[in-house]
Amino acid sequence: MKQFFTFLLIVLICISCKKNNPSSEIIIESQDNPVRAVEDESETIQETIENYTFPYTLQSVDQGFFAFQIEGNFTGSGKREIIAFYKYKNRDSINAAFCFVCDSDGKNIENVYYIKYGTIEFDEKDEADTGLVESSNLGIAITYKDRIIGRVSDFNGNGVEELFLYAVSGRNIEPYFFEFNGIEFEGIIKLGSPDRAPIISIDPKEKVLTLSIRDYFDGQDINLIERINAYIWNNTVHQYELLTSETRNYQWNRNTKAYEEIR
Repeated sequence: MKQFFTFLLIVLICISCKKNNPSSEIIIESQDNPVRAVEDESETIQETIENYTFPYTLQSVDQGFFAFQIEGNFTGSGKREIIAFYKYKNRDSINAAFCFVCDSDGKNIENVYYIKYGTIEFDEKDEADTGLVESSNLGIAITYKDRIIGRVSDFNGNGVEELFLYAVSGRNIEPYFFEFNGIEFEGIIKLGSPDRAPIISIDPKEKVLTLSIRDYFDGQDINLIERINAYIWNNTVHQYELLTSETRNYQWNRNTKAYEEIR
């Protein structure tokens, strides 16, 4: 019985000490929080971009994995700006892009902007159907897996660079041209959803882009409708607007295995 009372007394003393000196719990917290902060601060911009977690607001976009990046003047911030492209986990299809704007010191990321772009991997024919290879005057090539998927330049001359991207989806190869409007990256040319729309000529002086808008049809008198559309930049509406258009109809010749214009 004496031993029992001695044990009980020791327990009561320990409880009393813990209540009067809760510093052990505080010390654990104070040691834990700075560790997390140091890890965040020590992560470089490159590591942040490569390990970037997509925001929860993009619920329809699967978390991607870093594919490649480009640098330029995309928002006019005057700071370091990086556009990173992300791909699906088990394939090389691009599913998203983000523009990262650094702070004045170039040590931290200040703003991140989503760019709604995605494409399956290009092959040689896909690349040829964009017109990007021949359009070197449109700017620096954006290359992924040894294929040109876009170009970047301030073609319209308004102080920020445009993204002239193409995307392959099923049988379609469509242009996705973007520019930052002060709030977000928006599409700057409206074409609907053509089967093909390669760039066939550019006029840097007049800021005019000419595209061949193509729609294909099976089992009809007309197998291909082509619209040769020239677009000029309108800075007021922040869009490339239709300047001229010429329509041509074609029929597939089984003998020559080529499209022939119907006159």
